[in-house]
Amino acid sequence: MRNQQGVTFPASPRNCFRKPFLLLLKEIYIHMSAKQTRKSHRHFLAAPLAILAISLSLLSGALPSSTQSGSARVASVMEFSEGEVLSLPGGMQSLLYSGKGFTVSSTEIVLEEGTALLSGNGVLVLTVGQNHLSALSGAFYVAYQGGDMTVAALSAPVVVRSGSRLMIVPVGTQWRSSADATLPLLQAGYPLWLRARHVTPFPERFLVRQLQNLAFLPKRDFLPPVRSLEPAAFRTTFSALKIGTSREQAQQAWQQQIFGTVRHLAEVGDAGALSAFFLREEYADALVSPEAVDMYARLLAGEKLDSSVRSLLLTRVIQDEDVWLAASLHPHLREETWSLFSQHTNPEALALRLFFLPLSNVGPSSVSASAMQRWVYELGTFAHGDKATALVHAILELHLPLVSRFEEQGYPERSRILADALITLVRNTGVTLPEELAEQMVSLKELDHVQIVNIAEAENTIEAESAEEKNTDKVKAEPKEVSEGEKGESVDSYSPEVIEERAYIVLRDMGALFTVQTSIDAVAPNTARIQEVIFASPQGDRTVTMLFDVAKGEVSQISIGHKEYPYALSLQAFAEWIRK
Repeated sequence: MRNQQGVTFPASPRNCFRKPFLLLLKEIYIHMSAKQTRKSHRHFLAAPLAILAISLSLLSGALPSSTQSGSARVASVMEFSEGEVLSLPGGMQSLLYSGKGFTVSSTEIVLEEGTALLSGNGVLVLTVGQNHLSALSGAFYVAYQGGDMTVAALSAPVVVRSGSRLMIVPVGTQWRSSADATLPLLQAGYPLWLRARHVTPFPERFLVRQLQNLAFLPKRDFLPPVRSLEPAAFRTTFSALKIGTSREQAQQAWQQQIFGTVRHLAEVGDAGALSAFFLREEYADALVSPEAVDMYARLLAGEKLDSSVRSLLLTRVIQDEDVWLAASLHPHLREETWSLFSQHTNPEALALRLFFLPLSNVGPSSVSASAMQRWVYELGTFAHGDKATALVHAILELHLPLVSRFEEQGYPERSRILADALITLVRNTGVTLPEELAEQMVSLKELDHVQIVNIAEAENTIEAESAEEKNTDKVKAEPKEVSEGEKGESVDSYSPEVIEERAYIVLRDMGALFTVQTSIDAVAPNTARIQEVIFASPQGDRTVTMLFDVAKGEVSQISIGHKEYPYALSLQAFAEWIRK
């Protein structure tokens, strides 16, 4: 690895001085114990999971400070069997699996060649070949070899920009581009445009591997110190610094005071004072700087904030088109972003946002009906006349299969909301459909009708016996589902007592530890919320809160400390991961 000052930093410093084994173990223990939360997510290459070596070689190195930015450019390395852990500028952490590694300058971080896992809060940016990658608060995987690139979005969607050509990789999917391929623009037509942007899910084994490896990436707090007082005037700050301090250093110190005040107002929930502070002319330049936008994104990813404060911060974060596009599909920012007015008008970005929103509907946090209503509205305004016909046809061809897929995966509410949205889109646009699409839409309407009738019948099973028998027959004719948002409980649902008992037995058999803080409560059909249960691992005890579907044998909404993981895992996969 090297920086642009000409100093090299090898990707695999095998010949570096190695410390005595016992001292290494001590430093590793201190290093790993200092992490208050461990990240987890995983990626796409189907490589077997290597057993982590007991002896880790802990090496440290530093790249020279950039004289242009005035900020330290440090890349500390911890080497273990999977690769090398690097701390990159801006708070981004990386596990470099192989390859030449990164080039770091005052303006960008470049992956020269290789494969890497990257994670962090805030705005994450990376250059790979001719591509500029952007993400918000989460983790993703990149492989770059000979001009060919693969991007896997683990917990944050990744925007890929090459000039005016755009792509976004939704969470839970991967996308490949080759060195000799150029992304077509919309003028090429929707079929060709979509074919070049085709994404595929990555294997569960890949996800588990990356979840395990993310636990080795250090967590660092890059938020400024909280400041309850308003910043002093810049002239006062500059004069108060030591003799010999440059104006640039004084500017940075003053900027940190401004950011500290923003953090204080945001965390105390004073939206009015924060809004007024944003209007202060003397702070205007600092409050729109890239460093400020990165801080706003970090605040949004941190502790829970007042909804009005979140809107104020998010409005400033999404001024950049790539960041806006990433927020539009981010599991934790998606709902708020779709509810906000945007001034972005680039057709390429708008099309990506519209085509990929339903595809981003993975994980425990589903796209709401209100966001899908906004999606239908924006589709109706995106194209008119003949262009509307082509758009609607392309939307239906891409998303009709999702309706049945959501059903098969046990998400009937997502299926119903998407079906309603597609039906409304066709009705509002008045587009004539080809025979094949028209037949599928008829089936969609019938499916939606059956679901609504059965829910209503299930809620009235206490009526006459003949009505009960009729309702029971209809419910049993349906595929077995575990609803996310249905109000009625199907006949296949267990009682709350059975749900809680089964959850307890399964956890006990997995070796979980129960304390006075542990609770198990049935909160939905076949679903228990498990709070503060402890699992032992080589890295120490992990206190976990999660949802457990006792019928499907699946856990979701996993929370360890302040970190949440957006994927649902089978019990076997969860047991394998949590013990690593």
